[in-house]
Amino acid sequence: SATTSEVEQSARHKFSTSVFLVVIDRLLAEMDHRYAAYDNLNNTFGFLNNLSNVTAQELRNKASNLQRKYSADLEMDFVEEIVQFKDFIQSRSFTSAPLLLQLIKEKNLQSIFPNVDIAFRLYLTSPVTNASGERSFSKLKIVKNRLRSTMGQERLNSFTLVSIESDIVRRLDFSDLVNFAAKKSRKVSMFSKC
Repeated sequence: SATTSEVEQSARHKFSTSVFLVVIDRLLAEMDHRYAAYDNLNNTFGFLNNLSNVTAQELRNKASNLQRKYSADLEMDFVEEIVQFKDFIQSRSFTSAPLLLQLIKEKNLQSIFPNVDIAFRLYLTSPVTNASGERSFSKLKIVKNRLRSTMGQERLNSFTLVSIESDIVRRLDFSDLVNFAAKKSRKVSMFSKC
């Protein structure tokens, strides 16, 4: 009949507009947001992945921009240091950032190129920082959903931290923790009754 067909079409249309399209829109917005973050990261640090193909002047400009952006971490010497580092690696066959950081570590070049070492570490840990932040929020959501009705905010925050840092918690020696808790729970009389 025409009415059941219309109702079915209406239900499909409602689902499409109120659920499906909303989810797709949210996914696209999140992907755009992540793309913009990684594009910004690449614009700031990308030259470190391609040192051998960057001219000296271009390298100075990009290094100067990076130094200004991370002035708390990178000293003014970074600009000339990266130029010297480029000359140092010229004869090497590898140029990717992870391999160059590995070279710095293996050859103990941290004292010779300290700012270059810091720049590579900043670059290579930035995506991990972003991913761990996302993981923290998903863990928070899981913990909140399970424990929301049964505990206070302070305890919830503590459990959230334990959940997020579960890899560290697995390595803890709980005997020290038990001993600490036992000492804290003992009540010692400080004053005697006269």
